[in-house]
Amino acid sequence: MDLFVPASIEEACAFLAENKGARPLAGGTDILSARERGTPLPPTLVWLSGLGLGGMEAEGQQGIRIGSLVTHRALSRDGYIKSSYSVLAEASASVGSPQVRSIGSLGGNLCNASPAADGAAALIALGARVEIVGVEGMRTVPVEGFFKGPGRNVLAPGEIVTGIVLPEKAPDSAYLKLGRRAATEIAVVGVAVALWMKDGVVGRCRIGLGAVAPTPIRAYEAEAALTGREITADVISHSADAAARECSPIDDHRASSAYRRAMVKVLLGRAIHAASQKREADSVPFPAWPDVKNGRPKQGPASRMWISLRVNGEFRSLEVTSDKLLVDVLREDFGLTGTKKGCGEGECGTCTVLLDNMPVSSCLVLAATVDTRAITTVEGLAIGRLLSPLQKAFVKEGAVQCGYCTPGMLMSASALLRENSNPDEKEIREALSGNLCRCTGYKKIVQAVRTIAALPPAALNDLIPRHFES
Repeated sequence: MDLFVPASIEEACAFLAENKGARPLAGGTDILSARERGTPLPPTLVWLSGLGLGGMEAEGQQGIRIGSLVTHRALSRDGYIKSSYSVLAEASASVGSPQVRSIGSLGGNLCNASPAADGAAALIALGARVEIVGVEGMRTVPVEGFFKGPGRNVLAPGEIVTGIVLPEKAPDSAYLKLGRRAATEIAVVGVAVALWMKDGVVGRCRIGLGAVAPTPIRAYEAEAALTGREITADVISHSADAAARECSPIDDHRASSAYRRAMVKVLLGRAIHAASQKREADSVPFPAWPDVKNGRPKQGPASRMWISLRVNGEFRSLEVTSDKLLVDVLREDFGLTGTKKGCGEGECGTCTVLLDNMPVSSCLVLAATVDTRAITTVEGLAIGRLLSPLQKAFVKEGAVQCGYCTPGMLMSASALLRENSNPDEKEIREALSGNLCRCTGYKKIVQAVRTIAALPPAALNDLIPRHFES
């Protein structure tokens, strides 16, 4: 595989138009997890990072424009998004795991065109438009018209998604997802609702459904059953019944069509009620994320390239093949075997490391794409030859079983404690939701983190070594 680093959006589009089989690379989580399942990598990936697609800006009087490379982690955590577009924050928070959300992007989630895409259902509810740039110029399409079928979208050769435009705030909105587990789960059913209400009456609304048709869909009949009415049990029931009639689910290994149809009714009822109880938090200011270009020089297409990393505080340089994963560089080239290889699809968390202090699945990161970035592995938690307080707590509480998942657990917990020195049990379990343990029920692992969280702030100075600072 070759990696092409364009100097501009126009250059990226021209290369994609001229090179059949080349694909744009955003976060890369879908492309790299598919490789583990047997789908070969494309001959060339066009790396979009550094082209100014990671910002957010005001759009018109009420709306915003979100760059296509903005990550799910950023959207799920931003106070303005949570207050003004809560359905999008909630959908982003349900994507994959904390590690996947750190690198997976909103634009990539759309372009993958999964019928179960969490972000797609939320954007349908928000009335979003997809901004597309190609060799012929720019165009926009409604998000519900962006999908053509499972894994298929309307992008022509040489076109990329550069942004998503939300026309107005929707504080009264909600997203609910049904899955077989809390994290790293594709939706069995996804339901997104946005209400615009006045004096208790629904002036208008939009409803997006995922995993119940060949593409994410808008539920027009369900919307009509709500519009112009107060939210009552009967009105909710009529809307939910209409949504169940509008969808066309399939039978697969996750659920039967009958079950999915029944769950559409249940989840939509809950989502309508949840959305009707929300109100905008006026105190949260618009963040105006800068649309920054990082100045990375044009390179390639090349099958090998030199990169420089800051690993556990030490600068390291090496030449890598364009398809080599970060986990393999850490283990094979740097001898940091504490980072384990597990599923290869970003689902088990054993390969978790910190990338600029954010937890990521290193099996879903191409080493060539983290040039100049800071990496911390489990070896970097130790203070000299001494275990860190968190590592000691894992030993003391009996949280170390076979040990295979332990490095990833430690890295996820370290990232949490760096941001929140006193998390409650719910926050701890959410932070560890992308890390699977096959030995125990997580009780001792959670207790180990709680032990550290109970320490006074002064005692946490040595929790994370200073070389974590980027």
